[in-house]
Amino acid sequence: ILANINLNVIMQSLTAIAATSETDTLILLSGFLQKDMEELSAAIHASLITIIRIEEKEGWVCLLCKKD
Repeated sequence: ILANINLNVIMQSLTAIAATSETDTLILLSGFLQKDMEELSAAIHASLITIIRIEEKEGWVCLLCKKD
């Protein structure tokens, strides 16, 4: 699953992403700023998704995640 959209859309979509993903599905999330990482990280973990890699460039973040 690939989502390169803003923070609000990612936050609103996490429940659906988690519900429709099978265990070990890889999820790539990008399009949000470093300053939003704390809020997004908490929501990701609450959705039973694990962050396995974080990439940042010029304040923008990309997360590689995996459905638990």
